[in-house]
Amino acid sequence: MDVNFFLNPEYVASVEATAKAFPAEAEAIRKVKQYPTGLWLDSIAHVANLPLWLAEARKQQQASASPPCQWSWSTTCPTATVPPIRRQES
Repeated sequence: MDVNFFLNPEYVASVEATAKAFPAEAEAIRKVKQYPTGLWLDSIAHVANLPLWLAEARKQQQASASPPCQWSWSTTCPTATVPPIRRQES
């Protein structure tokens, strides 16, 4: 199955700004804007970004011909395996 990863528009804009600042290397620099990046919810303040990220992900998904990866705790997407959480008995 072909899967498209989320591309953070802020990262893409940052790469584009860097490419414009360094025109001699712009072609090579622009290649990395196609690489997916991680999004971190490492603080309560970053939770406010979640609706924006999800809306952008939906927009990218709808523009893509690839189906979304239907993930659950018992499902593995073709790109990664996430084992189920095992709870310790107390």
